[in-house]
Amino acid sequence: MKLLSVSPSEKPQREEWKEIRRDRLINSLNRINFHDEEIFLNFRHTKYHKILCLAAKPQPCANNVFHCYLSEPGLSEHDLQSYSFENFYFTDGLKKIIVEAKFEELTSSKIKFLLPETCFEIGSRKVRRHTCHSIAAQLIQDGLILEGSLNDFSAVSFSVNVSPQYLSDFENIEQNSTFHVILKKDSIVCYSGICEILRLSSFSEGSTIVLKPIKNQIKRFKSKQYRSLRQKLVPMPNAVFIHPLIEKKINLKAHDISGSGFSVEEDPENSTLIPGMIIPDLRIELMNNVELTCQAQVVYRSVDEVGKIQCGFAFLDMSLKDQVSLSSLLHQAWNKKAYVCTNVDVDQLWDFFFDTDFIYPEKYSFIYENKEEFKKLYKKLYENNPEFAVNFICKDRGAVCAHLSMFRFYHKTWIINHHAA
Repeated sequence: MKLLSVSPSEKPQREEWKEIRRDRLINSLNRINFHDEEIFLNFRHTKYHKILCLAAKPQPCANNVFHCYLSEPGLSEHDLQSYSFENFYFTDGLKKIIVEAKFEELTSSKIKFLLPETCFEIGSRKVRRHTCHSIAAQLIQDGLILEGSLNDFSAVSFSVNVSPQYLSDFENIEQNSTFHVILKKDSIVCYSGICEILRLSSFSEGSTIVLKPIKNQIKRFKSKQYRSLRQKLVPMPNAVFIHPLIEKKINLKAHDISGSGFSVEEDPENSTLIPGMIIPDLRIELMNNVELTCQAQVVYRSVDEVGKIQCGFAFLDMSLKDQVSLSSLLHQAWNKKAYVCTNVDVDQLWDFFFDTDFIYPEKYSFIYENKEEFKKLYKKLYENNPEFAVNFICKDRGAVCAHLSMFRFYHKTWIINHHAA
């Protein structure tokens, strides 16, 4: 239950509202019931004009008679005798639906309404806002530390509910400054970045701060002299993950991809990616039942003149097996003759070593006594593809033209072993 002390605001002109028929309203109320979500009932005090906003759970509805249960039971009709019912509303995060229903009765926290023939839809936001749960927030400003929880989120702004224990610190907030914001899910950092303050509001049960990320790009790694070549694959892979803040499944096309990252395009109304956000478990779906798993971070978000939103991801962690698979795919897209860790005819490879003078007479004199052991070893290396060995081969019409192999010597150290062409 929330009591809002507000003066009557001037409503938008009815001409600006979109009418919604009752049958569509009933479908929306049943959808809210299906997802176990809430609607909000507005009661206005007849003398002081304060708004009492009550959350309620809608029940299945089939006609103009509509029932709902208060989310916080215990309120009786006597408690509302000084209030008059105005309307109830709900939102999908983008549009707000206002229903001027007829209040019938309240019994044991159950309220009965009669639905009107039409209600009204107000498009109040350009970007959909999502309700968040169990996301811890820490706000830091020049030594002032506030803690709370993430209330709702979109790619352009989000709100944080600050715990009541920090109410005395609220007056010390510098509104023209910024906060360093850290968002965590189960003690795992999901986002860290600098945000400007859009709005502050304080209530007896706590405070709310609305924030806007100010960086459109972050520098996750040091700049390299040579940037990885980005490929546009056909068909385009899908980037699939559970959004760490809103806990919804996101599926976007990877418009270009390299060994270090990829980019996607977002629908402006449903944009949910901000630079600095970490995706702990992201899958790159190449085709049916073929996918790569990685940890990634959003490193930039750009909006062009027509409103198209492009976001870039950087790979933070990926298994060596998946790295090799991605590298193999990208090399094939770049040059059809380039192969990475492909299955090799080992006998053909031995012939190639002799033909290119990689195995010259003096070298062969050292290995011929153990040639059978060498054959077994190379068969394991090139047919089993262990994680400590990788190879690069150039083939033209089935014939080996060039070869390079490396062994993993330390965790981040590789040694070039063979090089022949």
